[in-house]
Amino acid sequence: MAENPKQSMKEDLYEMLLLTKAILTSFWFWLPVIFAAHMYFQLYLMCIHPLLLLIGPAVITIYALLWEEKRVKAKYGIKDVRVLRASEPMFSLPRPLTRKENIESLVEEYKALLERAEKQKKKNDTK
Repeated sequence: MAENPKQSMKEDLYEMLLLTKAILTSFWFWLPVIFAAHMYFQLYLMCIHPLLLLIGPAVITIYALLWEEKRVKAKYGIKDVRVLRASEPMFSLPRPLTRKENIESLVEEYKALLERAEKQKKKNDTK
């Protein structure tokens, strides 16, 4: 008795599906897969430290804020004048010039102080 080819193909497909189910539900099929995933994860952790995942975004944010400040200063032409005086300690960084410490006004005050000192000296000499 000859079997129907469609019936035979249907049984073959059913056997393949049963075999696939047996393989995929077997622990021994997944053991090397899990081991390989574990090894790749360990290599990933050796290259990228877990704390980097916490610190990295903060560093990138700070860096972006600094560049944003520089971009705004360049866009609007804001100039940041920094001064390092000879009287400041060694290895100190230049500090921003404040409005009170405007150089021109300080020179004018110094000239006025010298004029007052000369006038005072002349008054003392004439007495």
